[in-house]
This record gives sequence, structure tokens and C-alpha cells, in this order.
Amino acid sequence: MSEAVAFVGLGAMGLPMTNCLLRKRFVVRGYDVVPRRVELHREAGGVACSSSLEAGSGAQIGVVVVLNADQAEEAVFGQAGLARSLAAGSVVVSMTTMSPERSRSLAARAAEHGLRWLDAPVSGGTERAASGSLTTMVGADATDLERARPVLDALSKHVFHLGPVGAGATAKMVNQMLVYCNLAAAVEAMALCRKAGADPRAVYDVICTAMGASAIFESRVPRLIDGTYQSGGSMRIALKDLGILEDTARELGLPVFMTSQATQLFRAAAAADLADADDLAVARVFDRLAGLES
Repeated sequence: MSEAVAFVGLGAMGLPMTNCLLRKRFVVRGYDVVPRRVELHREAGGVACSSSLEAGSGAQIGVVVVLNADQAEEAVFGQAGLARSLAAGSVVVSMTTMSPERSRSLAARAAEHGLRWLDAPVSGGTERAASGSLTTMVGADATDLERARPVLDALSKHVFHLGPVGAGATAKMVNQMLVYCNLAAAVEAMALCRKAGADPRAVYDVICTAMGASAIFESRVPRLIDGTYQSGGSMRIALKDLGILEDTARELGLPVFMTSQATQLFRAAAAADLADADDLAVARVFDRLAGLES
């Protein structure tokens, strides 16, 4: 049997990730602020814990998959955090999307507690989380990466070591910039398609063979065409990630014209009572403006 893993964050991504670890015979000590998520973890064969502190007891590696950097900081360094129970020398794998600077700051704080830190955000969405085929972008010392590699390999199809702490966060920011700019372009293009009276399914098939194709276009547009607007994404996460992108670009003195336009589109969607919707619901902004709503 594999070593014990403390896993904090059993949400839409975290719970299927713990299920992957359980299938690979890891002992997974799971915690989430939502009791029902902890119960689902227990039902799947995991160890149910009442706090991050309890999850870290007896574990050799801690994995954190929460919404933002503040939640990650609380999960690790709070009064009931992992840092109070993980043994010195243990590795904390932070899979939460945050700025490179924030990741480096938390890594320095982890070192004060005798803990090692992996900056390891992921991409792939809930389906790839469930199948253990995520892409993981690692910023860490090579020795620390090898220490955590069995866990990362169980969760990922691709594990990239990009450099020291902060490098993984930077790669994730590049990825998210492309995700949301591509999504904004895709829904705008399909609004034009529909407004012009073309067959959306036929145009989709064409684009998937042409230079305009992207992973986002191919995976999200079918859910737009079928009218469900459900792709497994989150408007709130989109807005959070876009905020990180804009803040970091501002700190770097880098103009990000396309990202800023995409951000305004997502903010318009949130202001139109879509803040709690799937991020694909951003297409409804165009539907309303173009008179395409049914």
C-alpha cells in the first residue's frame, strides 16, 4: 500500500482527484469545509477528517486544491492547518492557481515550518481530473518533485518541471490567459455564425479541421450548440483567474489588451446575473445583445 496523503479541498476538482489516488492504493486523508464533500470522500474509501490539521496527522505529503491563495494559506498555516501536523521535511503540493509571487511567499513560509513546497497548478478540467490525466506544471526543487512524483503521476498524464517555485504558477497564468481569450473569441465567433444564419454544427465541424481550432473551441462549443451552456467551468473561477492575470501584468508593466477585453466580457456576464454560472454562460452576453436568446 502507498503512503498516506493529506488532501485539502474536495470540490469539483479535488474529489475526483482523491478518487484517482484511492484507485492507485494511496491512503487519502481528506478534508473540505463542506461536510458533504468529506462524506462523499469517505464513501469512496478515503479517510474522512474534520480539519486540515487532522488530515496532516500521519501523512507524508499534503496536497491543497482550493479556490485561491488565501484559502491555500489558511489550509496550510491556519490554526488548524497542515503545518501544525505534517512532520518536518514533508512536502506540500499546492495545486491552487495563484500568482508566482504569492507562491514564492508561501514557499518561504513553509520553509520556516520545516516543510518543502511544490508549486504545482493543474489544467484539464473535471473530466481529466476524474481520469487521472491532468497536465501538472511544477515549480520546485528537483528533489522535492521526485518526492511527490508518485502522487503527481497518479493524477496526471503530463508532469512538467519548469524550474523553481513560481515557475509552475507562471505557466498556469499563460495557460489561463489563452483559455479565457480563446473562450471569449469562440463564443463571439459562434454568435456571428448563428446571427448570420449558418448551421452551427456544420461550422463547428469545419473549424475543428481548420486553423481556427483550439482545445477550448473543440471542447466548449458543443455545449453552446446544444444549449446546455454547461462545460464544467466556473464563472467565479474565471473572474478570479483573470484578476490574477491583470494584477500580475500590472506589476510587470505589461499591457494585456486581449486579456483585458476578455475580462470585461466575463465581468459583464457576472453583472447579468451569471456570476454563479458555468463560464461558458459568457456566451449569453452575446445571445442577449444579438437577439439570439430563445
